[in-house]
Amino acid sequence: MKKDSSKLVKWMMVQAANVASFKDDRMKEVYERLRKKHPYGVAVSHVANKMGTIIWHLLDGKTLYDERKDGLYVKKIRTQQ
Repeated sequence: MKKDSSKLVKWMMVQAANVASFKDDRMKEVYERLRKKHPYGVAVSHVANKMGTIIWHLLDGKTLYDERKDGLYVKKIRTQQ
């Protein structure tokens, strides 16, 4: 995150990244890869930066975040038919 951005926004992004690094599969992979080389705080801040980039692209491109688990998605679709 940039140094000149809002402290509150930075804090919220780091808190969200802290949870996402353990709950979201995509962010968990990023966190675990970075954690091998960096301490905890640095790895979480990199995850927060990655999330900020994803959010920017979602808002700019008007696309959806595709984080669904395909097996569960197919099962759900089958049960609804």
